[in-house]
Amino acid sequence: MKTFLLLLLSSVYSFAAAGPADSVIRKPDIPYSNLDSARTRLDLYLPAAPGISRPGVLLVHGGGWLGGDRSQWAALASFLAKMGFVCASAGYRLSPEHSLEEIVADVRQAMDWFKSHAVEYGMDSRRVGAVGSSAGGHLVALLATIQPGDRLGDNDNRLQFDTRPAAMACYNPVLDFLDEPLIWPHQLLLFHGMPETLSEDYHKFSPARRVTGVEPPFLFLYGDRDILTPEQKSRAMLTRLAAYGTSVEVAFFHRMEHGFGYRLESPEQQRAARVVAEFFERWLR
Repeated sequence: MKTFLLLLLSSVYSFAAAGPADSVIRKPDIPYSNLDSARTRLDLYLPAAPGISRPGVLLVHGGGWLGGDRSQWAALASFLAKMGFVCASAGYRLSPEHSLEEIVADVRQAMDWFKSHAVEYGMDSRRVGAVGSSAGGHLVALLATIQPGDRLGDNDNRLQFDTRPAAMACYNPVLDFLDEPLIWPHQLLLFHGMPETLSEDYHKFSPARRVTGVEPPFLFLYGDRDILTPEQKSRAMLTRLAAYGTSVEVAFFHRMEHGFGYRLESPEQQRAARVVAEFFERWLR
């Protein structure tokens, strides 16, 4: 696949405008797991017009793996649904009560549930992308590197589908736990130890260190005022993806700080939503 590295500084995509608010059907609080947990549920955002074989998008929230919830993506999920995408915003169990392995298992289970219900919601299970921000960006980027048969985050959930997304949009993600000094002490809460003694765990949960050349197209979105996970932290993964010929795009947004993608209030936040929609239009339609 041809590599495509794009720096978006001020361009604006133009395509069909999103419809009115009543063009989206919201189905909240759907369990995607047999676990008795309020966290292992998702909210669906469906185009109101009937359709078949539509593309889908799974959205995964951030919050440092110990906070946040699926409602954070309501604005973007609604926007994408108005554009004709079937969307699911998924929650997951949180650290420190739950391990990173369990968190990854939840996200894999959410993707499996979403794909397994594709026909019911007029979706094509082969054309499902993913969006994540910060810790959620880490989780969906990791999802892209977990091939069928990989036991990471499986936990005997009897997964029916390949849980890799067909295209990825990551807002300011964490990509390498061995190169993220600014997010301490999250690593200690997740791994219960230092990288010097748990290097294998730090490695296997770091998307940047798992790239093998079979990953889907990636879009990375960064605010130019993000000091927590700035664009420089993505370069190792970008380089590895590009070396394999994987399509990679990078978009920058003016005066935006960490976590800017959840709201669609400012012109730059709205532009980010359009960039994400256009990316999925190209790779999932």
